[in-house]
Amino acid sequence: MRRSRHGAKRGAARLITAVVLGTVTSIAIALGSAVSKSLGWSQPNLEGWVDERPATLWSLFRGRTWSWTEVLVGSVSLPEDERLGELLHPPFLFRREVVPRWVEWPRAGSGEAVRTNAFGWPLRCLKYSLLNRSADMSDVPTVQGGVTVIAATARKRALLLPISPIVLGLAVDAFGFGGAYGMLLFGPGAMRRLLRRRRGHCPRCNYDLMSDFSTGCPECGWGRPMNGSSPKAWVSI
Repeated sequence: MRRSRHGAKRGAARLITAVVLGTVTSIAIALGSAVSKSLGWSQPNLEGWVDERPATLWSLFRGRTWSWTEVLVGSVSLPEDERLGELLHPPFLFRREVVPRWVEWPRAGSGEAVRTNAFGWPLRCLKYSLLNRSADMSDVPTVQGGVTVIAATARKRALLLPISPIVLGLAVDAFGFGGAYGMLLFGPGAMRRLLRRRRGHCPRCNYDLMSDFSTGCPECGWGRPMNGSSPKAWVSI
């Protein structure tokens, strides 16, 4: 009984460890991608498209790599839509498509522009956004959901780190990497117990049971009946 409880606690501790390691790995990849983008180490594939809404014409651009995505959303009033000919031009590609849910939108008809940067792999899990009050983005942007580690200068790029979580992406990434860590933590023990059982030994302590698992192990108590239960109810690996 005591060993069973100890084994359950150890299994729960390993499960929690796997989830924590998965979460840390997801955040580390996102932060590393943010550093790579800020330092200009990775160059995105650029695309653009337009999306018409009532009383407003939104202009959208997207740049992305395998680990980060930047979406620029500009709000332009309809009377000024002639300017789009200057903003949206080749080599950008024009097409309608669904904008990710994590993208931040400016106020309709405000002439503002918002650049949302999301990071992570396989799904984006952290983000920050840059708000420009002017459509040409000549003003200093306001950072939302991010931390400025190094301010931009004439010679250096700004180093920004995302701190705003994308809940669904973070959960998927964390459990995905956590599953990989779980295989490393639980896999060897499960394989060891399987091999011991095939040899007719106790899967817990390796005591030779000569393939008789019906009464459990007299050495460590594995598979032993408790509180009047039948032995078969306690035979497990």
